[in-house]
Amino acid sequence: MIDPRKQRQTPSFPPPVPTPGAPKKAGGWGPLAFFGAIVVGALALGQCSTSSRNAGSAATDVAQNAIGSAIDAQTAQGVPIVTPLSKSDVQIGMSHLRQVAKAEGLAGEMIYSQNCYDALSRHFTWPKLDQCGAFDLGAAQSLGDGTATGFDKEIAWFQSEAAAGRYIKGATAAGEEAEKADVRLNDLQTRVTAGHPVGFKGEQPAGGIPASADAVAPEAAQ
Repeated sequence: MIDPRKQRQTPSFPPPVPTPGAPKKAGGWGPLAFFGAIVVGALALGQCSTSSRNAGSAATDVAQNAIGSAIDAQTAQGVPIVTPLSKSDVQIGMSHLRQVAKAEGLAGEMIYSQNCYDALSRHFTWPKLDQCGAFDLGAAQSLGDGTATGFDKEIAWFQSEAAAGRYIKGATAAGEEAEKADVRLNDLQTRVTAGHPVGFKGEQPAGGIPASADAVAPEAAQ
């Protein structure tokens, strides 16, 4: 089966890429291969289901666990220092969403999101988690404007509970307490909602995220 992340690419705006040479466990798979294999396995299992939407939900659940396992493996070497939620990181994630949505649509958004968390599975940082989370929560809010037909697995991936679950799983795997992770998620949701109206994609609305967000966005692709 073809890995869905490799079916399409968004060359004009690649996802965040971790620092080269991120450590891997000797004698085993790196987090990238692990995460990809888990998602592919879930999608293959989903093909046997009578409901493609249920298959998509199963894939998101398995991927969420893979994200947590990969990040947890990194923290075995030392828990990263928790940094505060940054306005600029929220803006980066939302700016990326606007550009990917305009160029690639919902399918491209899912590929970007998977790649973003795949990068975290190789090299975790709190700013990257917040950027991935802002992207996902903005995409989830956009789905509130209507139902896209023929995109069951993408819709399942961006359901609000699934998007929040990935973020919480990443935060707790990195050593954050569950209650504090919930508070951080609520703060992130509030900021995303304020700058990303339900159903909005594309150009920036009046009074929305300042243009400076686009100025810092390319840094996430380095």
